Amino acid sequence: MSMQVIESQEWQEIDSVIDSVMKDIELSSRPSYKEAIEQFIGFCVSQGNLPFRNPHSLFVSYKDYLRDSYRPSTANKKLSAVRKLIKFAAAAGYVTYPQFAAIENTTNLNDLGGEFRTWLEEDQAQSFFAAPDSSTCIGKRDKVAILFMLVLGLRRAEAVSIRWNQIIQQGEFWLVKDIKGKGGRVRSVKIPTQYMEVLYDYSEACAGADPEGYILVHIDRHGNHYEALTPRAIGKIVDKYAQQLDYRITPHGLRRTCATLAYRNGADMDMVRQMLGHSTEVTTRHYLKDSLYLENAATDYVGV
Repeated sequence: MSMQVIESQEWQEIDSVIDSVMKDIELSSRPSYKEAIEQFIGFCVSQGNLPFRNPHSLFVSYKDYLRDSYRPSTANKKLSAVRKLIKFAAAAGYVTYPQFAAIENTTNLNDLGGEFRTWLEEDQAQSFFAAPDSSTCIGKRDKVAILFMLVLGLRRAEAVSIRWNQIIQQGEFWLVKDIKGKGGRVRSVKIPTQYMEVLYDYSEACAGADPEGYILVHIDRHGNHYEALTPRAIGKIVDKYAQQLDYRITPHGLRRTCATLAYRNGADMDMVRQMLGHSTEVTTRHYLKDSLYLENAATDYVGV
């Protein structure tokens, strides 16, 4: 039997188990369960595997991935969905019960364990920004992508949608104008002058002259341009340099780093809110809550 036929059968098994899981849970919980299970399957495929082949090893690797990318409470919900998937796979005979038992007995992430923060310290942020090779077009583009998230606080979906004609000058200042964010909110964000050289360098050497073209595009090793990057491609760029520097950071973590460093260095809460495109300070405080907790904790006032 060919490998292609085997994989086809495995995918049918996976689909049938997912259908069984969906039928077993409440209607309101199905979207979150399905998203979590699909994310796990995508992770398995990215590791060159399928979820029922070596489930415990994949589960442990996935747990490590979630530790680096999500808060424990969110990660543990995702792990719960995966456990249910493997439980139903065991009931169907696609994995063994000892394999399921090993997963069932694997501990969740501990809110008190590991790194507390989800941002980079200032020296780490500087190293991350300096990581791309600025002698290549791909490196120049990657530096602009990091600039958009780490310095300007853009979401990755916002970053890939920016076109050259949105970079404008108003008097002595430079802006990215008309950024379309969540909830249909539109904002403009100032580009500090010292970072304009990054955009100039990329534009003159690699980016072409189409003012209506996207800034962040796929570039091959010969310097040829293709369609705009996707948010997923941005994630791969961040992963590349995170692995290079051995940092635990995601695109969202770069945005959180931007907010945290801005606040620590003197920006007030409303300035940070406007930069991030939040409708209220409640969301902004959520971004900053770890930093706020550490800088001004109740224990600092005990004084015994």
